[in-house]
Amino acid sequence: MPTTVYLDTANWYDLAERRVNGESFERAVCAGIITPVLSFIHLMEFAQTHQRYREQVTSYIAGVTSDARVLWIKPLPAVAQAELRQSLLRFSGIAPGVLNVLAPAMVDSLTAQIPGLDKAEARTYSVTKLVQIMSGLPQFRRHQRFRTIQAVRDIARLQYLKLRTRRLSLPGSSDYVRNTLADMPGTIETPGGLLIDVTSELRDRFLVQLRWEECPAIELRIALMRGLSLGSGGGYPSDFEDLFHLAPALAYCDLAFADRRTYSALVRGGARRLPMQNGQFAGWSASL
Repeated sequence: MPTTVYLDTANWYDLAERRVNGESFERAVCAGIITPVLSFIHLMEFAQTHQRYREQVTSYIAGVTSDARVLWIKPLPAVAQAELRQSLLRFSGIAPGVLNVLAPAMVDSLTAQIPGLDKAEARTYSVTKLVQIMSGLPQFRRHQRFRTIQAVRDIARLQYLKLRTRRLSLPGSSDYVRNTLADMPGTIETPGGLLIDVTSELRDRFLVQLRWEECPAIELRIALMRGLSLGSGGGYPSDFEDLFHLAPALAYCDLAFADRRTYSALVRGGARRLPMQNGQFAGWSASL
């Protein structure tokens, strides 16, 4: 089986600009030893750069993956709901089936339709084309305004777990329940198509017995929020985006890379799984 690897945006820039010798990495991708995993957040971060750098990195990715497989990871809200759905089905005595958070195309990883983007046609688009489309969307420009004006202030409003030790409490604790009610589905569908209402009684009984092992992306989100001190006035706009891509990538990819600040935040937050640091990327790539 190929090793699924989620690179930080900085790693892709290092490869594209040849600050890191990527020959071993490129051969491993071409041979099917490595499967790169991308996210919608990658596209957003590429679209924020100057056009020349944007085209350089996206052309590099398109070239490396032209004859190889690439996967796209779903955003955290969708993954969190899927984790809770799976756990709820098991709690109800129903085999939930496989939890699939990786998709073969970017549009298949999204939970909302992008206006003007035909899904069937978009499956044929290169990363370069997808970023070109994104950078012209009104939604992207609104996100840029949010990022520069509101993000830090809104981050300060996020609830997070205020724990006395480095060890996370059980998911059924009152703080955790308040923090994740937005993720809880109102109904769950069985593999056979039957809909089950998630009543308050069912939810409460379920949360009492829920364990972190069943929701690794949610656990990592809590650890990252805690480690970054989100909710106490600290943080940067990019921290808000990290929550939505690194947590599911670290939970479900074989390997993920992150910058030093994010790595340190996960350590402070008591995460049980840690990424490799960007400073280790060159050595790892050369060892392939």
